[in-house]
Amino acid sequence: MPHLKFEPIKIPENIEHTYLSIKSLQGHGIKEGIEYTVVVSPLSYTKDKHDEVRRKISEINRSMCEQNKAYLLIVPGRLGSTNRDWGIQVDYRDVNGAAAIFEYGVDIAGRPEPLPDDTNLTGGVYGSHFLYMIQGGHDEDQKRFQTRMYGTQGTHFLTNLVSNNTIYGYISPTQDKIDQWFFSQSTANEPLSVLTFPKRVKIYADSINQTCSIIT
Repeated sequence: MPHLKFEPIKIPENIEHTYLSIKSLQGHGIKEGIEYTVVVSPLSYTKDKHDEVRRKISEINRSMCEQNKAYLLIVPGRLGSTNRDWGIQVDYRDVNGAAAIFEYGVDIAGRPEPLPDDTNLTGGVYGSHFLYMIQGGHDEDQKRFQTRMYGTQGTHFLTNLVSNNTIYGYISPTQDKIDQWFFSQSTANEPLSVLTFPKRVKIYADSINQTCSIIT
Protein backbone atom coordinates (compact mmCIF):
# COMPACT_ATOMS: atom_id res chain seq x y z
CA MET A 1 0.00 0.00 0.00
CA PRO A 2 2.53 2.62 -1.14
CA HIS A 3 -0.10 5.41 -1.16
CA LEU A 4 -0.42 5.23 2.63
CA LYS A 5 1.81 7.28 4.87
CA PHE A 6 2.71 5.12 7.83
CA GLU A 7 3.21 7.82 10.43
CA PRO A 8 2.07 7.61 14.05
CA ILE A 9 -1.61 8.47 14.47
CA LYS A 10 -2.42 10.87 17.29
CA ILE A 11 -5.74 10.29 19.02
CA PRO A 12 -7.37 13.55 20.16
CA GLU A 13 -7.41 14.35 23.85
CA ASN A 14 -10.92 15.85 23.91
CA ILE A 15 -12.74 12.53 23.58
CA GLU A 16 -16.46 12.53 24.28
CA HIS A 17 -16.90 8.75 24.26
CA THR A 18 -14.78 5.68 23.46
CA TYR A 19 -16.71 2.77 21.96
CA LEU A 20 -13.73 0.50 21.35
CA SER A 21 -10.04 0.50 22.16
CA ILE A 22 -7.82 -2.42 21.09
CA LYS A 23 -4.13 -3.27 20.82
CA SER A 24 -4.07 -5.87 18.03
CA LEU A 25 -4.82 -4.74 14.47
CA GLN A 26 -3.87 -4.45 10.83
CA GLY A 27 -4.51 -1.35 8.75
CA HIS A 28 -3.55 2.27 9.30
CA GLY A 29 -5.10 5.71 9.22
CA ILE A 30 -8.16 7.71 10.23
CA LYS A 31 -11.67 6.92 9.00
CA GLU A 32 -14.40 9.48 9.65
CA GLY A 33 -18.17 9.76 9.52
CA ILE A 34 -19.01 6.16 10.41
CA GLU A 35 -22.72 5.97 11.19
CA TYR A 36 -23.54 2.26 11.38
CA THR A 37 -22.23 -0.93 12.93
CA VAL A 38 -23.23 -4.51 12.17
CA VAL A 39 -22.89 -6.83 15.18
CA VAL A 40 -23.14 -10.61 15.53
CA SER A 41 -23.73 -11.09 19.24
CA PRO A 42 -22.04 -13.78 21.38
CA LEU A 43 -25.17 -13.80 23.53
CA SER A 44 -27.30 -15.31 20.75
CA TYR A 45 -25.15 -16.59 17.88
CA THR A 46 -24.71 -20.35 17.45
CA LYS A 47 -23.23 -22.13 14.46
CA ASP A 48 -26.62 -23.55 13.42
CA LYS A 49 -27.51 -19.92 12.53
CA HIS A 50 -24.45 -19.63 10.31
CA ASP A 51 -26.13 -19.64 6.89
CA GLU A 52 -28.78 -17.10 7.86
CA VAL A 53 -26.22 -14.75 9.41
CA ARG A 54 -23.89 -15.08 6.43
CA ARG A 55 -26.73 -14.23 4.03
CA LYS A 56 -27.74 -11.19 6.06
CA ILE A 57 -24.16 -9.92 6.28
CA SER A 58 -23.90 -10.12 2.49
CA GLU A 59 -27.26 -8.37 1.98
CA ILE A 60 -26.41 -5.58 4.41
CA ASN A 61 -23.01 -5.08 2.82
CA ARG A 62 -24.53 -4.83 -0.65
CA SER A 63 -27.10 -2.30 0.57
CA MET A 64 -24.46 -0.20 2.34
CA CYS A 65 -22.26 -0.19 -0.77
CA GLU A 66 -25.17 0.91 -2.97
CA GLN A 67 -25.83 3.80 -0.57
CA ASN A 68 -22.10 4.59 -0.30
CA LYS A 69 -22.21 4.15 3.48
CA ALA A 70 -19.25 2.74 5.37
CA TYR A 71 -19.88 0.64 8.47
CA LEU A 72 -18.20 -1.40 11.19
CA LEU A 73 -18.51 -5.18 11.49
CA ILE A 74 -18.10 -7.06 14.79
CA VAL A 75 -18.11 -10.86 14.54
CA PRO A 76 -17.25 -14.01 16.51
CA GLY A 77 -14.22 -16.12 15.71
CA ARG A 78 -12.32 -15.69 12.47
CA LEU A 79 -14.22 -14.16 9.58
CA GLY A 80 -13.72 -16.07 6.34
CA SER A 81 -12.90 -19.40 7.98
CA THR A 82 -14.37 -22.47 6.29
CA ASN A 83 -14.68 -24.11 9.72
CA ARG A 84 -17.97 -23.12 11.35
CA ASP A 85 -16.52 -23.93 14.76
CA TRP A 86 -14.06 -21.09 14.18
CA GLY A 87 -16.14 -18.39 12.55
CA ILE A 88 -18.45 -17.23 9.77
CA GLN A 89 -17.50 -18.17 6.22
CA VAL A 90 -17.82 -15.17 3.93
CA ASP A 91 -16.10 -14.06 0.75
CA TYR A 92 -14.38 -10.70 0.50
CA ARG A 93 -17.20 -9.36 -1.68
CA ASP A 94 -19.60 -10.04 1.22
CA VAL A 95 -17.82 -7.50 3.46
CA ASN A 96 -15.96 -5.21 1.05
CA GLY A 97 -17.91 -2.16 2.24
CA ALA A 98 -16.79 -2.45 5.85
CA ALA A 99 -14.50 0.34 7.04
CA ALA A 100 -13.33 -1.89 9.87
CA ILE A 101 -13.82 -5.47 11.07
CA PHE A 102 -13.31 -6.58 14.65
CA GLU A 103 -13.26 -10.20 15.81
CA TYR A 104 -13.88 -11.57 19.28
CA GLY A 105 -13.39 -15.07 20.70
CA VAL A 106 -16.35 -17.02 22.03
CA ASP A 107 -17.43 -20.64 22.26
CA ILE A 108 -19.62 -20.60 19.17
CA ALA A 109 -19.21 -24.38 18.94
CA GLY A 110 -21.03 -24.85 22.25
CA ARG A 111 -18.21 -26.76 23.90
CA PRO A 112 -18.53 -26.96 27.70
CA GLU A 113 -14.82 -27.30 28.33
CA PRO A 114 -11.64 -25.67 26.92
CA LEU A 115 -9.81 -27.36 24.06
CA PRO A 116 -6.42 -28.83 24.92
CA ASP A 117 -3.53 -26.40 24.73
CA ASP A 118 -1.40 -27.06 21.66
CA THR A 119 1.78 -25.04 21.50
CA ASN A 120 2.09 -25.74 17.77
CA LEU A 121 -0.98 -23.62 17.03
CA THR A 122 -1.25 -19.88 17.28
CA GLY A 123 -3.77 -17.81 19.15
CA GLY A 124 -4.69 -17.40 22.80
CA VAL A 125 -7.42 -18.99 24.83
CA TYR A 126 -10.40 -16.73 24.31
CA GLY A 127 -14.07 -17.25 24.99
CA SER A 128 -15.75 -16.90 28.33
CA HIS A 129 -13.71 -13.92 29.48
CA PHE A 130 -15.23 -11.90 26.64
CA LEU A 131 -18.78 -12.88 27.56
CA TYR A 132 -18.03 -12.25 31.21
CA MET A 133 -16.76 -8.77 30.40
CA ILE A 134 -19.69 -7.55 28.30
CA GLN A 135 -22.23 -9.03 30.68
CA GLY A 136 -20.84 -6.92 33.48
CA GLY A 137 -19.22 -9.84 35.29
CA HIS A 138 -22.37 -11.32 36.79
CA ASP A 139 -22.57 -14.69 35.07
CA GLU A 140 -20.11 -17.00 36.81
CA ASP A 141 -21.18 -20.05 34.80
CA GLN A 142 -19.89 -18.47 31.58
CA LYS A 143 -16.34 -18.60 32.94
CA ARG A 144 -16.07 -22.28 32.05
CA PHE A 145 -16.90 -21.80 28.36
CA GLN A 146 -13.69 -21.41 26.41
CA THR A 147 -12.32 -22.32 23.02
CA ARG A 148 -9.60 -21.28 20.65
CA MET A 149 -10.02 -19.14 17.55
CA TYR A 150 -7.17 -19.35 15.07
CA GLY A 151 -6.09 -17.31 12.07
CA THR A 152 -8.35 -16.55 9.15
CA GLN A 153 -8.29 -19.46 6.72
CA GLY A 154 -7.13 -18.28 3.32
CA THR A 155 -4.50 -15.63 2.62
CA HIS A 156 -6.45 -14.18 -0.31
CA PHE A 157 -9.23 -13.02 2.00
CA LEU A 158 -6.79 -11.28 4.33
CA THR A 159 -4.81 -9.83 1.41
CA ASN A 160 -7.95 -8.26 -0.01
CA LEU A 161 -8.76 -6.67 3.34
CA VAL A 162 -5.24 -5.32 3.83
CA SER A 163 -4.92 -4.01 0.26
CA ASN A 164 -8.24 -2.19 0.66
CA ASN A 165 -6.98 -0.78 3.99
CA THR A 166 -9.87 -2.27 5.90
CA ILE A 167 -9.02 -1.91 9.59
CA TYR A 168 -8.89 -5.45 10.94
CA GLY A 169 -8.54 -6.14 14.64
CA TYR A 170 -9.00 -8.62 17.45
CA ILE A 171 -10.71 -7.72 20.74
CA SER A 172 -8.83 -9.12 23.73
CA PRO A 173 -11.11 -9.27 26.79
CA THR A 174 -8.22 -8.94 29.22
CA GLN A 175 -6.54 -5.96 27.53
CA ASP A 176 -9.09 -4.06 25.47
CA LYS A 177 -12.21 -2.00 25.97
CA ILE A 178 -15.57 -2.45 24.21
CA ASP A 179 -18.82 -0.70 25.00
CA GLN A 180 -21.69 -3.02 25.95
CA TRP A 181 -23.88 -0.82 23.75
CA PHE A 182 -22.82 -2.96 20.78
CA PHE A 183 -24.69 -5.95 22.24
CA SER A 184 -27.59 -4.17 23.91
CA GLN A 185 -30.14 -4.89 21.18
CA SER A 186 -29.42 -8.53 20.44
CA THR A 187 -32.11 -11.15 21.06
CA ALA A 188 -32.15 -14.94 21.10
CA ASN A 189 -33.97 -14.98 17.75
CA GLU A 190 -31.90 -12.29 16.06
CA PRO A 191 -28.16 -12.78 16.51
CA LEU A 192 -27.36 -10.01 14.00
CA SER A 193 -28.12 -6.35 14.64
CA VAL A 194 -27.61 -3.19 12.58
CA LEU A 195 -27.07 -0.31 14.98
CA THR A 196 -26.87 3.43 14.38
CA PHE A 197 -24.40 5.36 16.49
CA PRO A 198 -25.97 8.26 18.43
CA LYS A 199 -23.30 10.44 16.82
CA ARG A 200 -21.04 9.54 13.92
CA VAL A 201 -17.73 8.07 15.04
CA LYS A 202 -14.12 8.20 13.92
CA ILE A 203 -11.65 5.34 13.77
CA TYR A 204 -8.04 6.03 14.67
CA ALA A 205 -5.85 3.08 13.68
CA ASP A 206 -2.11 3.17 14.33
CA SER A 207 -0.37 0.04 13.10
CA ILE A 208 3.01 1.39 14.22
CA ASN A 209 2.06 1.54 17.89
CA GLN A 210 -0.64 -1.16 17.59
CA THR A 211 -3.53 0.89 18.90
CA CYS A 212 -6.99 1.43 17.47
CA SER A 213 -9.86 3.46 18.93
CA ILE A 214 -13.42 4.21 17.88
CA ILE A 215 -14.45 7.52 19.40
CA THR A 216 -16.70 10.54 19.27
